[in-house]
Amino acid sequence: MAACLAQAFIVMNNFSVVVILPQLQSELGLELADATWAINAYTLMFGGFVLLGGRAADLWDRKWVFVCGVSLFAAASLLCAAAPAPVVLLIARAVQGLGAALATPAGMALLTSEFPAGPARRAALATWIAVGAGAGSVGVLMGGLLAEVWPWQVVFLINAPFGAAVALLAACRLGANPGPARRRVDVRGAVVVTAGLLCLVYAVLEGRQVGWALPGTYVPGCVAVALLVCFPLLERRHPAPLVPLGLFRLKTLAAANAAMLALAGVPVVIIYLVTFYVQAVLRFDSLQTGLAFVPGTLAAALGSLASRRLMAVLGIRTVLLSSLTLVAVAVALLNRTGSGDYLTVILPSVTLMFFGTTCAAVSLQLLSVTEISRAEFGLGSGLIAATQQVGAALSLALLASLVVDAKVTEVGTDPAAELTRLHPAFWGVVVLAIVAFTLVAGILRTRSSDEA
Repeated sequence: MAACLAQAFIVMNNFSVVVILPQLQSELGLELADATWAINAYTLMFGGFVLLGGRAADLWDRKWVFVCGVSLFAAASLLCAAAPAPVVLLIARAVQGLGAALATPAGMALLTSEFPAGPARRAALATWIAVGAGAGSVGVLMGGLLAEVWPWQVVFLINAPFGAAVALLAACRLGANPGPARRRVDVRGAVVVTAGLLCLVYAVLEGRQVGWALPGTYVPGCVAVALLVCFPLLERRHPAPLVPLGLFRLKTLAAANAAMLALAGVPVVIIYLVTFYVQAVLRFDSLQTGLAFVPGTLAAALGSLASRRLMAVLGIRTVLLSSLTLVAVAVALLNRTGSGDYLTVILPSVTLMFFGTTCAAVSLQLLSVTEISRAEFGLGSGLIAATQQVGAALSLALLASLVVDAKVTEVGTDPAAELTRLHPAFWGVVVLAIVAFTLVAGILRTRSSDEA
């Protein structure tokens, strides 16, 4: 319960912040580029530190890593609400990302270690993802409502009592969940991979925001490549590596992370493009935009709950490949010509996409921990979370640039024509789903993974 509650308020807060960005921009006197760093600062820290957070959960007591992460997120939320200046808000958002980087993999590791492989673990992870999906819809609605009625500080203030209650519940009700033995921390490896991920996420965010040809983008990008290339060389020589490279010989873990790298961008890109379209072309306000995504997020919650029953009957591999096929078909439907209506075009496509993506995500989360030992559950959770963050950031940066190239910048008189200008990015999302399908089908050639 504690892990699900933490997932709920972390996801709810992040969806709310996306919706209240215009309010942050106007009330704090920020430029648009600076306002988006209210999201980017969080993404940067979460993506950079989540692998280290997952390993910390394995080396120390997962319960207390989880409690520390939740408490840090809640405390940073208070600082966000009380921020006297924009720079303080951005720093507090970065600290929220750090807290989430500790709490998320530790929470997933607690779930996978507490429940045995099979139906019980599937049910636990499906519930965890369903709670996140439901919290997303609540967050979108809450953000839209606050943007219309109440001050933006309330979005952050509600996290403090919620987070304190979850941390107290975990501290009092959860038993100790330590790693099998105290081992020496691979400090050098931790510094290299964390710095590499930070530079990579920063380069992607900057590339999307200011362009790829500027030194502020390609210099950290080159540094990221150098650090991430050096990382496996350092790990091979360390007696207690941060990431045992032998893990990547496990087909289920390799397939899960490779597919997640492609799949992670699908919902992020669609949310970004559809939000842009309904606001700029269909003239939806903040609350209407939030309501527009409710059917999709409810479908995601339904998909996460239905996936465990489907996997019990059909097996993980079959459910995963079927889900990825559904995602590709659903997004391809957005490329229909002749109409740009929300009810007949946007709603059915987005709803099917969310259902399929969530079914696939549950399968990938299970695959990521199928063959690894209990002592490595935190690392497995951190790996899949890091892959998800990097994949989402890369996909959004690359596919959003197709929209910019198409010059979709003005309110159009013909919704169908304006939607057509988004087709290159939509086809890019279809390609992502096909790539994920191909990776899973190529790496997992047997049904042996269905024992997860």
